[in-house]
Amino acid sequence: MRFSHRLSIVDSHTAGEPSRFVVSGFPTIPGSTMAERMRNLINDYDWIRRVTMNEPRGHRDMFGGVIVPPVNPTSHAGVVYMDGGQFYNMCGHASLGLCGMLVETGQVPRTGRTTEVRLDTPAGLVVGSVTSSDAGDVEAVSLIDVASFAFALDQFVEVPNYGRVRVDFGYGGNIFVIAEAADMGFQSIDPEHTTDLIKAGVALRQAARLQYRFQHPEQPHIDGIDLAMLTAPASSNATDARNIVILGQAQADRSPCGTGTCARMAVEHAKGRLKVQERFRHESSIRTFFEARILETTKVGPLPAVIPEISCRPFLTGFSEFVVDPEDPLGNGFVLG
Repeated sequence: MRFSHRLSIVDSHTAGEPSRFVVSGFPTIPGSTMAERMRNLINDYDWIRRVTMNEPRGHRDMFGGVIVPPVNPTSHAGVVYMDGGQFYNMCGHASLGLCGMLVETGQVPRTGRTTEVRLDTPAGLVVGSVTSSDAGDVEAVSLIDVASFAFALDQFVEVPNYGRVRVDFGYGGNIFVIAEAADMGFQSIDPEHTTDLIKAGVALRQAARLQYRFQHPEQPHIDGIDLAMLTAPASSNATDARNIVILGQAQADRSPCGTGTCARMAVEHAKGRLKVQERFRHESSIRTFFEARILETTKVGPLPAVIPEISCRPFLTGFSEFVVDPEDPLGNGFVLG
């Protein structure tokens, strides 16, 4: 049987959020920078995203990445992240998953109990540290993210049906609008409230996009508000804070969100509520968590910034090959609603 495409896939999850990595079966993505490769994926190779993220092979809440050769010569791999609606400059949970996958599958050779993995992303270089057993099983992954910072604190957004909402704007590889769930009428972010939380997050993100505009001071291709975070108190003394992130085409992150955790730490540090090297256990709506901390402070252009680290144990969930039949009218994927 002849197929128009054969894509090699590795699936994993990090704290409950899926990562579907497309490792081969597509043309070389041109570009002299990772940002250019992301642009070319958007303009000329979006079929890769639609085939792997959307139905009938994926679903509305799928997330993944296209693995490409790195531009940075010190990196082990390049990656551009994606979901059912768009591509992303960076992703924390999937970077943790990718570091673990590259070591566990032998694509990055182990160098002892701890192996460094360097990923080239459109947001910049991120560095993973993979701890594995003598048998080669990944036990934990830590990731040093790009420099993260607060764009603006204690602003207000007029959100239709929710009123005037106090927000912060932070960057952790992606740009976030951050609000307290209680300020949008929620007493809980437990899973049974997910549908309503998604509606609120989408409304908040849309309103923030209309009322504010931010651009990375050193990387002009990073502009626009990609994600909304609704925060809540921790569910127990075992964690320090809780959140749910709404992204893509109205999807809810199952993990605490890696770039969101970094953006939130930058905001908390800017407000004087989180110190360098202080532990920050960030909890998701399904009660998984990332262990995180600020390693040091720095600057990005004129803005005070932090170097954040997040940690978790990702798990491999599958190896597969996706094929596209040229006669299949739904072969390139579809979205409901």
